[in-house]
Amino acid sequence: MPILISQQILDRICMELSYITESFTLISAYCKTPLVEYLDSFIDRPLVKNLIVRLKPEDVLAGATDLDLYPYCKEHGWSMFFRLDLHAKTYIFDNLRCVLGSANATSSGLSIGGIGNYEMAVLNEIDDSDRQQVRNLFRSSVRMTDSLYADMKAAISSMESHHTPRASAKWPEEINKFFHPDFSLLFSEDFPSCFDPMAATLEDLIFLNTFPGADLDEIKNAFRESKCFQWLMKLLSEQEHNEIYFGAASAALHSVILNDPRPYRKEVKVLLANLLNWISVLDMEEIGIDRPNYSQRIFLR
Repeated sequence: MPILISQQILDRICMELSYITESFTLISAYCKTPLVEYLDSFIDRPLVKNLIVRLKPEDVLAGATDLDLYPYCKEHGWSMFFRLDLHAKTYIFDNLRCVLGSANATSSGLSIGGIGNYEMAVLNEIDDSDRQQVRNLFRSSVRMTDSLYADMKAAISSMESHHTPRASAKWPEEINKFFHPDFSLLFSEDFPSCFDPMAATLEDLIFLNTFPGADLDEIKNAFRESKCFQWLMKLLSEQEHNEIYFGAASAALHSVILNDPRPYRKEVKVLLANLLNWISVLDMEEIGIDRPNYSQRIFLR
């Protein structure tokens, strides 16, 4: 399992592409059309080619991902999917090996031309359980279609003409309705790492996928879209009277945290306490918190 650094990542991907005979799967939160075209140049035989990107509207507005990836994919034999919560960067060859790390499928992520970010990755063999995880990922993603692409193109055009701030950009309901987040598996990194959002550093805001200089309203909007907040909203919606007490919520969270090793219950309680304090301090209108019988009660307003 060699560690690959920056330019070595691209070199290994291109080497693998020259060997593969059946399939190439590209999973990258950010993705640019010239980069996919560049990787295509190393494939000289018919293959099954799958691509999954994050494709949030702020990604497109910021130029981190090209919406016009879809016409390219359609013309060059790629099946394109998206997940609005995707953060992975993985390159899979013949469903046998993968390069897994921090490098997005962009010029800076893969150091095209020798200039880019300092990235790290590893080359791994993958087994049946890994292949099943990838299949599950694609099953829970949205396949891009001509009509979805047209709706997204129109939405981006409208956002640009109205100078919509990136932090508040959202896809319209006709697009969002296709996406159903999977909260059956969560990671500690999906939760606030500090107790007080007013004391949060830039590092503490990484779980929000927000950007440097975000103001309080932008942080609040990003928090509303975070996996931890959405998980709690879903949990409350499934409870009788739409309410739950801290102990039961902590047990529910412990059952879906996937970190290896799995966190201790006391660590899960810290994650939940951080989440609830962010809700209180940011005054999130959707969720109320009180103490009717000494234990915190969380409820949908």
